Amino acid sequence: MTNQDDQRRKQTLALIRQAMDQFRNEIAAQPDSANPLNQFAWLVGNTVGETDTELADQAIKYSHRSLEIRPGSAGYLDTLGRCYYARGDYKNAVKIQSDAVKLDPHSGLIRRQLEMFQAALDKSEQKSS
Repeated sequence: MTNQDDQRRKQTLALIRQAMDQFRNEIAAQPDSANPLNQFAWLVGNTVGETDTELADQAIKYSHRSLEIRPGSAGYLDTLGRCYYARGDYKNAVKIQSDAVKLDPHSGLIRRQLEMFQAALDKSEQKSS
């Protein structure tokens, strides 16, 4: 969204909010279904979660719930890692993403995410030294 003008950014945010509301409705209708929980978390973790800590926290909560329903899912762990990354919790992002890589070592996408999270963790640790 960084390369969008103000009008396009507002339209994009409105569509994101609309999708979030749809996922919330699905979660309310099917509280034991992992998919809408994961979809909400993925959307927030990859969009507004980096700037809205309340939504990032909700995404983390929903992602954990999706993993309670479907434990051991590399894709759902990938989502949780991304949510922690969006929240700025790079240590947990690396930990969770490492678990996802162990479960699906052939996924280039999951591995690249781990590399990105690790770079962010390294950079944050260098700043605090």
